[in-house]
Order: sequence, then C-alpha cells, then structure tokens
Amino acid sequence: MVDPQPDPEQTMKPAKLNITARLAASFACLSLLVLAMLAAGLHGARGPMIALGAAWIVAAAGMAAWLARSITRPLQQATDIVRKVAAGDLTAAADAGGRDETGRLLGALKDMSAALAATCGAVRSATDTIAGACGQIASGNADLSARTESQAGSLEARSPRPATNRA
Repeated sequence: MVDPQPDPEQTMKPAKLNITARLAASFACLSLLVLAMLAAGLHGARGPMIALGAAWIVAAAGMAAWLARSITRPLQQATDIVRKVAAGDLTAAADAGGRDETGRLLGALKDMSAALAATCGAVRSATDTIAGACGQIASGNADLSARTESQAGSLEARSPRPATNRA
C-alpha cells in the first residue's frame, strides 16, 4: 500500500536545495523547453513553437524571481541580524533552518551572536569582581590611613618637646 502523505524530509523543497542545485534545476527546466522548441521547429509547427517560446519566457521569469527571492531573503535576514548586533542587541536570533549556503550563514551568525553575548557576560562579571575588589582596597586604604594618623598623634603626644633656646 502506498503512503498517501509523503515524508516531509524526503520531498524536494526549494529551501533545502543549495544555490548550485537551484541553478542546475532552473537551467535543466529551461533547457527542456528549448529542446521542445527545437523539436517543434524541426517539424515545421510554428504555433507550438510560439507557445513553447512564450512558456520559456514565463518559466525563465518565474525561475529568476524564485532564485532571486531564495537568495535575497536569507541575505536580508543576515544583514538585519548583523545590524542589530552592531547596535548592541545581542539577542538577535537567526532562523537557521536551511541547509544551503545561506542557511549555514544564518547558523554561523546565530552562533557568533551567542558567543558574543557569552563573552560580554564574562566581561561584565569580571568587571563586577574588579569593582568589588577596588571597593575593598579603598576601604582598607581608608582604615590604614586612619590608624596611621592615630599612631602619629599618639607618638606626638608622648614625645618630649625640645627646649627652645632663650638668649
């Protein structure tokens, strides 16, 4: 018995094809239309040749639009993510669902954004630690200064005053 629902992983989806495969598929379709036009021309059938020529033009325009959209959408998403990260928004996430070149680019941008956020978190934690240590050093310095002043006052009170020479 044949399964009425094909497996989604095994169906050929444009987003799953890499750019080279998309170009090859487009070229193959257009080549088949040209071959059909040549065959119609060899048999002297002018009407089918005109129809196939029109179909070729429509197919070429459709494939060009499909190919351009499949390339420019992920690149626009990548550009948006890079701009957000440059503006300081490290929460920008990419939908790296594709396995093609642009999908891998979006996945790399997602990894980069996560690594950058982790690095910023580590730097923030280190600066908080340094700020706390600086506060402790400042407190220790103030305490040492107070004790030194107290000791100096105590020594001054105990030391005999030298006699002044009256002549």
